[in-house]
Amino acid sequence: MSPDHPQKGPAVAVHTTEPPPSGPPPGVALVRMPTEVDMANAPTLRDELLAALDREGVHLVVDALDVTFMDSSGVNALVRARERAAALDGSLHVVAGSPGVRRVLEITGLDERLGLVGSLEVAFACAANPTTVHTCTLGG
Repeated sequence: MSPDHPQKGPAVAVHTTEPPPSGPPPGVALVRMPTEVDMANAPTLRDELLAALDREGVHLVVDALDVTFMDSSGVNALVRARERAAALDGSLHVVAGSPGVRRVLEITGLDERLGLVGSLEVAFACAANPTTVHTCTLGG
C-alpha cells in the first residue's frame, strides 16, 4: 500500500452470508470488495471471487459500492473471476458506485465485459435472467 492510499477497509474480501434484503437469487454468489484494492490484498480478493464461483454458483455479483481505490491488480482479480465465470457458462457483474472505479473500468474498456451496473438489484436481475446477462447496463 502506498502512503497516499492507507488501508481504510478490511484487508480481504468479505464474503456475505447475509445478503441485502432483496438478496441474490439461487445460483448467484455475492462478494463484497474491500474499500481499497491494491497489490497487497488483490490476490486474496481474486481467491475469494474464484472460490465463491466454485462454491455457490456460476453467476457472481461483486459489490464494489464502497471501493474508493482500485489499482490494476484489483482489475486483474475481476478479470480472472470473469474468465472463470465464463468457463462455467456463467456471468460476473460488478456493482460500482464510485465514479473513480467506474471510470477505471470504462477507460480500460472492461465496463461491458465485467457487467458494470449501478445497483445490486440490477445485478441480481441480470444474473437471474440468463437471456439478459450480457446486455445489462449501468442503470439502477
